[in-house]
Amino acid sequence: MTNSIKVTVLVASCAWLSLATARASSTVTRSSRAPIDSACTGLSDAERLAALETIKSNISGADQILVSPGAKAPKMRPSGATLYVRATPGVTAEWLERVVVCDAQQQGTVVRSGERVSVSAERGGFAIQVSSDNLETAQQIWTRAEALVH
Repeated sequence: MTNSIKVTVLVASCAWLSLATARASSTVTRSSRAPIDSACTGLSDAERLAALETIKSNISGADQILVSPGAKAPKMRPSGATLYVRATPGVTAEWLERVVVCDAQQQGTVVRSGERVSVSAERGGFAIQVSSDNLETAQQIWTRAEALVH
């Protein structure tokens, strides 16, 4: 089991309920177009862009994901970021994941090709977890998350 901690960057001022229910996850890859094609099927550019704008306007905070590289290396290293998005009417974790996976090959606003994405209901809304085993990519994920919060 991988040990991990999250460093809180922004804390919402209200109490949050943990609503962790169904968990959805995908890895966006260049070699496998099927998950991306199926995510984009029937999703117009206008719908994708509107959904991304809804995500960006409802981000309530972000946590950096840090993992231990192993027992002999006690220093934690970045693995990615978790973005917290306030719940909005009619939006589900599955819909958010579909939008960000489709966008990965269009713009890469939240997640980019080669990164793992997991969306779950959490903290009175949703948690979009984006991660990578590559240190440079993990740092880029965190930089993007910070930019989306501000």
